Parts: sequence; structure tokens; C-alpha cells
Amino acid sequence: MSSAERILAATEAELLKSDPGSLRVDRVAQAASVNKRMIYHYYGDREGLIQAAYSRQLQRLLAREAAVSVSTRQVLR
Repeated sequence: MSSAERILAATEAELLKSDPGSLRVDRVAQAASVNKRMIYHYYGDREGLIQAAYSRQLQRLLAREAAVSVSTRQVLR
């Protein structure tokens, strides 16, 4: 897993624990085993990090929804 992926995974885990306002870059960096500067390099700022995590979750959700829609259509035929 790349540093960027570890950062997003750690961010998602932190967001499950509390709201976005409570997200701390230091905790994400520690959980992802990266230097805090790497987060800023990849995502610009804390808001960019949160947006990236939500975007990744939305993409996963849409992919799952598409898979369910396809399988449902197959069943209904």
C-alpha cells in the first residue's frame, strides 16, 4: 500500500471515530506511519485530506451500487 493510500485509510478510520471537525493531521500521520508533511504534500491541507477520504468512500459506494443494479437487473430478466 502506498503512503497516499495509508493516509486515506487512516483518515477514514479517524472519521469513523468522530466528526471531521475533530480530525487531527498528527493522529492521521501517526496511524499511517508517515511524516505529517507527506499529508500536506499529497492533499494540500486538512480540508483536502477530508475531501479525498470522502471522495474515495463515495466512489466505493457508487461502484457497489452499480454492481447491485447490474445483478438486480439480471435477476429480474
